[in-house]
Amino acid sequence: MIMKKFWFFLLVFCLLCPSAWAESTVITEQTTLQEIMDLPAFSSCASWIFDREARSGRGALTMYQMRNRYAYYDPSQAVDTLNVMARRMEEGSLRWIPLYTGEECAEDASLREAGLFYFEGMPRSPFAVVCPGGGFEYVSAMTEGFPHALYLNEMGVHAFVLHYRTGMGEEKALDDLKRALEVIGTHADAWRMDVSGYAIWGASAGATIAAMAGNDPAILPGPAAIVLEYTDITEVTDAAPPTFGCAGQLDDTVSWKKMAQRMEQLSDLGIPAEFHLFPELHHGFGLGLGTQAEGWIEDAITFWMTQREAESLEMVLVGDF
Repeated sequence: MIMKKFWFFLLVFCLLCPSAWAESTVITEQTTLQEIMDLPAFSSCASWIFDREARSGRGALTMYQMRNRYAYYDPSQAVDTLNVMARRMEEGSLRWIPLYTGEECAEDASLREAGLFYFEGMPRSPFAVVCPGGGFEYVSAMTEGFPHALYLNEMGVHAFVLHYRTGMGEEKALDDLKRALEVIGTHADAWRMDVSGYAIWGASAGATIAAMAGNDPAILPGPAAIVLEYTDITEVTDAAPPTFGCAGQLDDTVSWKKMAQRMEQLSDLGIPAEFHLFPELHHGFGLGLGTQAEGWIEDAITFWMTQREAESLEMVLVGDF
């Protein structure tokens, strides 16, 4: 009888206090992608969290099963990331920012695809835009976007993950990155961020557009640094910003030698450049947790901070940096 009363009152409590019930519900490794996309917290951006899987109708996959789709995917780390994101979405410190207006999207439906996941940082802190890879066919935010942004955001940085248009080549993706920088610049005061000394981060295809944007002096005042993971873009201009790069020596998707060559060209131009090569790694290692690359992001942040100091920019951050 006592147990029946307990379950009755628990049911009444959950019906009367749905928010308390929601807070007790967490994403696990056995949660399906569709269940995550159906969460109210992600109602504005569900399709862009699992870009590749949402497009191919693989919502029945669990977070654990995703390990078969990405070489360096860690289900436990991914679950932790999404739980933090869901909570921050509910709190309002993480939100989805469309890059184009409704009128523009009405004329070109593909523009609805472009937007920013905005992880709000500390007041007066700089910002970083993270551009995930995916061969311009999808946006690999779960492995090359959200983990990086969360790491930066925990320092106090305003961190953005770019979801650019896919299936349309690098030109449209670059246009979306440029538009993102314009949107950020326009809202900098309202979002209480410092637009000087910012950084653009990118992996694979995302690194390609990050490097291309860094070469363009017309974008805002120009980044203090760009951080590139495994890209073979070789074009360098005198306007290129200081560049940190890393790659795996076993990468058979892009040539790490071309990346090293690019760094040498930057150095020859007197532009600060730092390159890290990991002999045991293939393409797509992301943060490299549990591999010999683990910790590279800390080196990249130190590089970025050094460039900011070189420009005599004040830095307001939390943490150890």
